[in-house]
Amino acid sequence: MSIQVTINGTDRTKQVNANSIQIQNILTRKRDTCDFEMVYRAGDPVTPVIGQEVIVYLSSTKVFGGVITELEQSSPVYGSINWRVSCLS
Repeated sequence: MSIQVTINGTDRTKQVNANSIQIQNILTRKRDTCDFEMVYRAGDPVTPVIGQEVIVYLSSTKVFGGVITELEQSSPVYGSINWRVSCLS
């Protein structure tokens, strides 16, 4: 099964660590959550921004749609930036 992640309508799948994606769809809650990690390297076009739309597909089926609500940045390796991205539907 393939995973695809778009941010603001642009495919960012290559920058997302697929093993880090956590989606919580809880029937008793009004809002679903999605968290994942991304790596941006020098030359990547843009970085994530709070308020941008995030859509996650699993084998072309939409499994999450929401907006970025939180970002946490770290730089473990020179020339790259890791982002922990949190979203709400």
